[in-house]
Amino acid sequence: DKRGIVSMGNSGKNSNTSQFFITFKEASQCDGKHVVFGEVISGFDALDAMEEAGTSSGEPKVQVKITDCGAFHALQTPGSGYWYDQPDAESFTGKTPVFMVRPRVGVIAPTQGICNKFIKMLGSGVTCTCIAVDDIGSEDAAVTLVHELLTSFSIDAILVAPPHKSAFKGFEIPQSWSEAMKKHNRMIEKDQICLIAKPLEALSTIQYQSWLGKVSSYQLDGKI
Repeated sequence: DKRGIVSMGNSGKNSNTSQFFITFKEASQCDGKHVVFGEVISGFDALDAMEEAGTSSGEPKVQVKITDCGAFHALQTPGSGYWYDQPDAESFTGKTPVFMVRPRVGVIAPTQGICNKFIKMLGSGVTCTCIAVDDIGSEDAAVTLVHELLTSFSIDAILVAPPHKSAFKGFEIPQSWSEAMKKHNRMIEKDQICLIAKPLEALSTIQYQSWLGKVSSYQLDGKI
């Protein structure tokens, strides 16, 4: 019923194999015919790139290939990033693969123009989901939306522009996060998830004040 639904592919009754597909938009024609077993919660930029490679014949313009897979464990597995071959003189191959973590950040700002300033200052090392209060209608609506994104682990942290600081004063950590913290024996404070910053301070705030910057096993993209 929406973009990002993951469903089994089949060619008729009792023909399910390992094939699956991801919807680019609502696909009501598949209702009752395919088993839905998941949905995309982040990485929509990859989904956009796959859609861009599509053609009317069904044959993609370029090869679309799954290079790695595995289980996602909330607050343990990075939600976004890429492998980087870091030069290593002591390695037989001369390089060591390192996973560079790209924080997924929800930005709350008064207007789309200010959202764009955040995006520019955060750069390519951060995946942004921007919420302009003027567009969504109210601060309460913005708080509700960002809480839903956190609850589903679609984002890792929130950057709030100073004009909306008071709206997040009573913001509570979602229950799903509390359960994940307990499961993995990890303590994350509210002020490491919900951070107040101006666009110029945005990147350093995520890199050094958020919980992501304090995980020793995480190598944040662009962090020196």
